[in-house]
Amino acid sequence: MIAYIALGGIFGTVARYLVQGVIQTRSGAFPSGTLAINIAGSLLLGFIVRFATGSTVVSPELRGGLTIGFCGAFTTMSTFDRPSCHPSCAAGSRSDSAARSRR
Repeated sequence: MIAYIALGGIFGTVARYLVQGVIQTRSGAFPSGTLAINIAGSLLLGFIVRFATGSTVVSPELRGGLTIGFCGAFTTMSTFDRPSCHPSCAAGSRSDSAARSRR
């Protein structure tokens, strides 16, 4: 089970990095990449849970890897991303670490 979750987490973070990079470079200051990732991840999680629960097609290990690993990593990285940084940090007046240390 742990191996499935770890592999799902690896693929989820790489997918988030790639998808968010493509979306965010095409948009302005609004964190549309984060919004799109979280909406897509939530829909994907709902689909996987609906399809995989009680199904013999998807094993419990694979379901854990897809839901906890992939979807978990795909949607939660935004808590460490720039949009959640202190407002003065987003304006570029201080570095990220300086803004975090003053909170």
